[in-house]
Amino acid sequence: MDLTLAKSQGYLKHQLPQSKSSSQRKLLAVIGVYIGFGSYLKRNTFRGSWMPREIIGCYAQTELGHGSNVQRLETTATFDPQTDEFVIHSPTLTSRKWWPGGLGKVSTHAVVYARLRTDGQDYGVHGFILQLRSLDDHSPLPGMTVGDIGMKFGSGAYNSMDNGLLRFDHVRIPRNQMLMQFVL
Repeated sequence: MDLTLAKSQGYLKHQLPQSKSSSQRKLLAVIGVYIGFGSYLKRNTFRGSWMPREIIGCYAQTELGHGSNVQRLETTATFDPQTDEFVIHSPTLTSRKWWPGGLGKVSTHAVVYARLRTDGQDYGVHGFILQLRSLDDHSPLPGMTVGDIGMKFGSGAYNSMDNGLLRFDHVRIPRNQMLMQFVL
C-alpha cells in the first residue's frame, strides 16, 4: 500500500515532515508491513495509535545465530488450539532477536518473524505483531527480555543507534495477532 492510500484510509493522521529521518522511515516501514499483511479487523484496532506515537514499532526478524537468513530462524510461534493463541518462544541463545533498530530503548511493539508450528508441523516463517513494553511505564511485558545490545565495534558511528535484543519465554498472544492476510 502506498503512502497516499494509507493516508486516505486514515492510517496516517498527520502530515510527516519532509525530513527523511531514520526513525520516520522505520515507523513507516512497520506501518507498511502491518497495513500490507495484517487482517482488516486488526488493522482497525491499531489505526488510531500509530501516528500519535502511542505505539512505536520495530521490525524484529534478525536473530543472533542466523542474521537475516530467514529460512534458519529459530523463534517459534506454536498454535495452541485449546486457547486459540500462539505461544512465542526463543528456544535457544541463537534464536534471540538481535540488532533491530529502535528496539533497545524506544519500541513498544514489534513485527516479529517466527516459525509457525501447529500439530507438530512446521509451516515456515510468518509475521506476528507483539506488544513488547507497557504503554504506561515502558517496562517489558511478562515473558520478554528487551534491551540495548550495547557498544558496537568500529569507529563508534553506530553507537548512537538504538539497536536491541529480544527474547521470548513462552509469551502467549491471541491468534488474531498473526499477520495473516494471505494465509488460507
